[in-house]
Amino acid sequence: MKALFLVLHRKDRSPGQRYRHEQYLEYLTENGITCIISPLLKTANEDKTFYGNKMLPKVWVGLKAFLRRFFSVLNAGGFDIIYIYRDAFFFGTFFEKWLCKKNVKIIYDFDDAIWLMDENPNQGIFNKLKTLKKQRLSVRWQTG
Repeated sequence: MKALFLVLHRKDRSPGQRYRHEQYLEYLTENGITCIISPLLKTANEDKTFYGNKMLPKVWVGLKAFLRRFFSVLNAGGFDIIYIYRDAFFFGTFFEKWLCKKNVKIIYDFDDAIWLMDENPNQGIFNKLKTLKKQRLSVRWQTG
């Protein structure tokens, strides 16, 4: 069995990821599940994305992240399970909708406080691209 983990950060970077799924990866592997972690951000891009105030580097990081996620989802049909921690991408529902069209089981881990808008003051106009409807739409597409 193969599982693809669509996450925001690399392994051992995010406390939420460590708590929600990383602590189980060794157990899953020992029990015959091949776990592939697909982080959206590379280490060098994390500070530019979340803390920097310049828009051009954010756009560049966003384009690279979009392509990285695009290829992960393109190849997702080869997995038995897709685990999505919070979001497949920063904003929009393109990847979630695409994944629902593949013949694969999806596990959504929305964490907590999904009814609150996840905004960062350093994100500027990108905050406007986020929606509170994302999780509801994702579940609706999955359940038919």
